[in-house]
Amino acid sequence: MKKEEEFHILAKELLVFYDELDYEVKVILDNHFKDSEEYREIKSMSSFDYMEKEIKEERVTSGALTNEFKSLKLFRQLIMGLLVLSRAILIFSLFSGSDINMTVIKADAILYYVPLTIVANILTFVGFRRRVFWSFLTFDVLFLLAFLLF
Repeated sequence: MKKEEEFHILAKELLVFYDELDYEVKVILDNHFKDSEEYREIKSMSSFDYMEKEIKEERVTSGALTNEFKSLKLFRQLIMGLLVLSRAILIFSLFSGSDINMTVIKADAILYYVPLTIVANILTFVGFRRRVFWSFLTFDVLFLLAFLLF
């Protein structure tokens, strides 16, 4: 890059903070961007508005950011599915044994379902919204109370 292009890029970056610059720097910028329409537009915006505009332009030009969020959303859906599936399989396996002795079933529930519930609720608390966490926690507590008390 030429020195003039480098100066232009640096000057454009400084425009965002125009109000906070020293007088001498403002004069240099004003002289550099005498007749530029973009300069007047940037100068009239606040720094927050300009950064917001830059972010919007970057999103339009770059589809990679959107793809990253799609894969993150897909990963979260996969984790949610695994959490629900593991609960369902464990609940089904508690009742599907050939030995239908309630004492053994309750012991299996305590031995297998409680650790699963603890780990699954920690993952839910960390990775999902609080509403999902409280829904799972309520289901688990009600299931364990109903199952162990009756």
